[in-house]
Amino acid sequence: MSSIIHLLYAEDNPQDADLIRTHFEREAADIQLEIVETGARCLARLAERSFDLLLLDNNLPDLDGVDVLNLMRDEAHTLPVVLITGTGDEDVVARALRAGAADYVSKSDENYLVTLPDLLRKQVALHRRHLLDGDRAKLVWDILYVEPNAMDIELTKRHLAVEAPHLQLHAVSNSREALKWLATAQHHFDLVLTDLRIPDLNAPEFMREVQQLGIELPFIIITGKGDEASAVAVLRLGAYDYIVKRENYLTHLPHAIDNALHRFHLDQTTRRLHAELAALNTSLEQKVEARTAQLRQEMELRQASEAGYQHLIETTHELVQSIGPDGHFTFVNHALCEALGWTCEEALQLSFSQIVKPDQLSHCQALFGQLMQGKNFNQVEVTFVAKDGHEIIVEGNLSSIFVDGMFVGTQSFFRDITERKRAEAQLKLAAKVFEQSREAFIITDADRNIVMVNHAFTLITGYSEAEALGKNPRLLHSGRQDENFYRSMWESINTHGHWQGEVLDRRKDGSVFPKWLSISRVLDNEGEVTHYIGIFGDLSQLKQGEAQIQRLAHFDALTGLPNRVLLNDRINLALSTAQRSQQSLAVMFVDLDHFKNVNDTLGHRIGDALLVEVAARLKLAVREEDTVSRLGGDEFILILPGADAAGAAHAAEKLIMAVAQRYQIEQHDLVITPSIGIAIYPSDGEDFEALSKCADVAMYRAKRDGRNNYRFFTPEMQARSARTLALENALRQALQHKQLELYFQPLISLKDGSTIGAEALLRWKHPEFGSVLPGEFIPIAEDSGQILQIGEWVLRSAARQLKTWMDDGMTPIVMAVNLSVVQFRQSNLPDMVMRILDEVQLSPQYLELELTEGVAMDDPLGAIAMMDQLHQRGIRMSIDDFGTGYSSLNYLKRFQVGKLKIDQSFVRDITVDPEDKAIVSAIIRLAGALNLQTIAEGVETAGQLAFLREQGCNEAQGYYFSEALPADQFKAWCGKKRPKLR
Repeated sequence: MSSIIHLLYAEDNPQDADLIRTHFEREAADIQLEIVETGARCLARLAERSFDLLLLDNNLPDLDGVDVLNLMRDEAHTLPVVLITGTGDEDVVARALRAGAADYVSKSDENYLVTLPDLLRKQVALHRRHLLDGDRAKLVWDILYVEPNAMDIELTKRHLAVEAPHLQLHAVSNSREALKWLATAQHHFDLVLTDLRIPDLNAPEFMREVQQLGIELPFIIITGKGDEASAVAVLRLGAYDYIVKRENYLTHLPHAIDNALHRFHLDQTTRRLHAELAALNTSLEQKVEARTAQLRQEMELRQASEAGYQHLIETTHELVQSIGPDGHFTFVNHALCEALGWTCEEALQLSFSQIVKPDQLSHCQALFGQLMQGKNFNQVEVTFVAKDGHEIIVEGNLSSIFVDGMFVGTQSFFRDITERKRAEAQLKLAAKVFEQSREAFIITDADRNIVMVNHAFTLITGYSEAEALGKNPRLLHSGRQDENFYRSMWESINTHGHWQGEVLDRRKDGSVFPKWLSISRVLDNEGEVTHYIGIFGDLSQLKQGEAQIQRLAHFDALTGLPNRVLLNDRINLALSTAQRSQQSLAVMFVDLDHFKNVNDTLGHRIGDALLVEVAARLKLAVREEDTVSRLGGDEFILILPGADAAGAAHAAEKLIMAVAQRYQIEQHDLVITPSIGIAIYPSDGEDFEALSKCADVAMYRAKRDGRNNYRFFTPEMQARSARTLALENALRQALQHKQLELYFQPLISLKDGSTIGAEALLRWKHPEFGSVLPGEFIPIAEDSGQILQIGEWVLRSAARQLKTWMDDGMTPIVMAVNLSVVQFRQSNLPDMVMRILDEVQLSPQYLELELTEGVAMDDPLGAIAMMDQLHQRGIRMSIDDFGTGYSSLNYLKRFQVGKLKIDQSFVRDITVDPEDKAIVSAIIRLAGALNLQTIAEGVETAGQLAFLREQGCNEAQGYYFSEALPADQFKAWCGKKRPKLR
């Protein structure tokens, strides 16, 4: 494993980035730094290459540190993250730790640059030694909760009982009682959850007393009013988390407890591993000692020959030295000098204390004292320090030399075991990781046949080691990835030596599961592939947990409706869309009448079931694009994009009818009614806060007015809505009750004053509302869809009336009939018109259909196609209200029309307004250029008539000639003689 640390540093402040880069180059050359300036670029680099650690500034221009941590979790990044903050805000720290940060550093600490390299090295080392036991399968965890507030205890118990039943809460009100429980053998707890401030001891004092008792438990501190100093104090004492009692803190509590238990378990596992490594080291030392004894015997044999012995010392790779009584070297061989970087002359000037690692000097001095007493030692392990400062681990034999009973020195033979010790440590660690890792390992040969799997592989896939060995990893394929996916994966492995990504595989039982897979290629000294190593973890629980957290964050747990968070997102989007498109939007507050009686008499279980049924009916009663949200209790809020007052009133009627129907909840037959308040954007407000307040006020007005109804925020809108609904209902009976009637206004030729046609105008006389103007009831008919039936009646009645006049001997004229936009968009319009003409036996040449300019230009290509069909059947067309819209000459010349009708708004002031004169003149000239006729409406004076004739207008209509008349009066008017125009 490389000793170089590859660090990704996300920092948008150039000064801070340069400061850390310069410090690392000078003081931490083993940390290689790459800097990015945004959260998005940080996530992109993590996807492109591997790093050992992420140093993350909390304040980035596009994302904050917690956002980046959450997105990393979504992408299943496992590298450690150290958060760096400028303010040291405890809330930021707590949120970051809950989101998965390994540690944090505050820039406000003057020494943070000095301590930062060691902190980063520590986190990388912990990550590289990260082991997980397979025994963490406990289903229920006992939590000791120290909290003086009984209400907080009850709220927490209820929440955990619903959201985390595996967490069993045992509550006490003070630390003394908690210490008694902890000291009693019959009570065993897995975690302590304590308030920061408890009556007899605060949290830090309580933690110290528990630690003094020798009890090892993870702590989580909860406080209503925390600060950075308190957070740092308890975290330094070993607390696993620090939570502030803010809104929705209970939602995050189960996750925080599970995370603390997991981290505590990892800490315990690490300590066990250290103990096991010590035991293994002892075993290895015994084996080395045996081997050294064997070497000693061999060395004693070689001592038989002085010449051979001397030659061996000079040529051996072992490090040979002799030390005099004063501790200075009296002999060193070439191998020792080469290993330590000294010349032999330099080495003979040294004492052994100058080459021994300082922390081992006292031990070596004790050995030398025993050697002076005649005791010899085998397989002694010592660390030497070379001239350049690097360390060498050696082991060997130490012997005393006596001449005539007098101690004259020692002789030692050492072997350099530095690489062997490093390899042994790595092998031990690798073996532990392979066998005890919660991640599955799979090793194949060069032909991709499985040669080794670990226990986690069996647990995750269901295949035993015997079933997997010799097989190709394809036995796990689910079929969810195609050949291109695997082709791309192997191209990356063969090109870059590694690949990682998310894969959907299949277990032995057939179930499909997501996993994060990493594959590496192993090469021999010749660069040939010998093995492939795959490591993967099961992401199923993580995916399920993320989905559950996402749902709890955005949806009501009882009804499944969007909650306040998701509602805010949707209303902001709807308001933005309404503002851009200049459309209206309706906000409704729905409150159930007397719902409290249900809870009080039948209990909350029945009340909750009723709320679920009401929510379902509300959703079915509105459109797919509408939002139904539950705020809490029996209050709901609805967002209806594009709805005006009339549309909101329709929706409210439907909601009242849907909710008020009977409910069968278990054996109870229930009836509940709603009260609805309505506010309309933008008239009642331009943001959600203003609109919701208005809707709330309107809802209470509906309550005061008797309940089971709706009210708009403004009385005027309420009145308009009520009249609109009343007119709509009355209009449905108008044809049946023969309340509709056609009036006819003459169309006059300005050439000679003759009557050349009539425009059919619809009138409605209602017994209660009186005469209702077309400008009021025609839009209602169009919105409600009744215009199709009414329009067909108008066309048939006008055609039948013209045929009757002609049969009675009236001079043939043209009947002009207005078309609504809804009629014009019906694909069967030409067939319907011809069917009516055939019924009344009227030639198409006597019918002229009028279409407003705005309707024609709304969909010009569709209008051209429809006009072509009508023209082919001999039906005339004219453009009504010309000049009030926007016409493209390119489309106008393609319209199959014969006449342009000049809107009366231009005719009204043509005798006094130069601009109106210019507009009317331009329209007449334009029509002449396009070979079209013109007719002016709203002619009321002789001056207007004179100007129109002077400009060459062809026809006119208006009160100057006649108002609109009933059929019999129109016929009589046509029979009167009038002077011709001159």
